[in-house]
Amino acid sequence: MNTIKVKAIFQAILSEGKMAGLNVVYVVLDGEDNNYTFAGSLVKDDKPMELTPEEIVQIIDKYKTNKVAIVGGEPIKNNHVYDLILTLRDKYVIIETKAMHLPDRTMLEKVNHWIISPELVSSEKHIVERIDYDILTEFLNKTNDPLVFKILNRKDMKEVLFLQDQLKIPSHRITLMARDKSQQGIIAKNQRLMEWCKEYGFNFSPRLHVMVYKTPLIFRHNNT
Repeated sequence: MNTIKVKAIFQAILSEGKMAGLNVVYVVLDGEDNNYTFAGSLVKDDKPMELTPEEIVQIIDKYKTNKVAIVGGEPIKNNHVYDLILTLRDKYVIIETKAMHLPDRTMLEKVNHWIISPELVSSEKHIVERIDYDILTEFLNKTNDPLVFKILNRKDMKEVLFLQDQLKIPSHRITLMARDKSQQGIIAKNQRLMEWCKEYGFNFSPRLHVMVYKTPLIFRHNNT
């Protein structure tokens, strides 16, 4: 049986996006983002757990929720995530993606909700490393989920408007969320983001764990 490298499995409240507030079990995969904090507790294991899909489900079933959020690295790139999704069966499956890889048709059908969060200019990556127009278009056409943009500054906002124009994205399919490492930084940005949402017809997402625990649920050193 194939195993999956997992950094952590734990219960939490979904912190952001369209489904913010849901009671979920996070399955954090080992991937390119190796350092995480969970409500202030750093998980930095040199050797991740290697679990079969069945073992992962056994752990998930100990918690009082049928909703599972698969995050970490880029789940779509993990060859065995599809096996896990099939094993989850009656669970409500959420996957977070940067939308640089396209899932196959079966995975698109099996996943109930996608957190589609492309990286913006403030990530300091070249645009070809973070934006793929064809893949974003596929997600927009084949799911009903919004694009969730983490906004650090005005340059990020300008890029969101540029992408909307280029891809003809309906305003209701765009969600803005503040990007910062601290609670104070998030609060400071929220008012401006809310004004932009009203101006352009976008939706707004809170960052619940920053508000409650003063730290992001998952802190990625290269893209908070």
